[in-house]
Amino acid sequence: VMSSADRNVAPRGRATQSSLILGEMSSFGHALNAIDGNPNPDLRKGSCSMTDRETDPWWRVDLHERYRVSSVTLTNPKTGSPKGLNGVHIRIGDSTNAKENPL
Repeated sequence: VMSSADRNVAPRGRATQSSLILGEMSSFGHALNAIDGNPNPDLRKGSCSMTDRETDPWWRVDLHERYRVSSVTLTNPKTGSPKGLNGVHIRIGDSTNAKENPL
């Protein structure tokens, strides 16, 4: 296990999500935007991801290596619903079935 020791290792990973927001914003909400290192919360600036409205949406990042994760930072897009991240579950682990990874 490698230590992430205050390094953002997410940009080295591969991000995927369950869907892409539809409509005029679709070109801005790709999963990889969430790991680009830019914390700008404006979806139109291309640094956020956003799924379409759906039951049980998900977003994940494969870091390709094992790391000891000490923190995760989430920013709600300012163009999204203020409730956009309410109820989010963060699971960290090696299973490709995310629900098997611990909260």
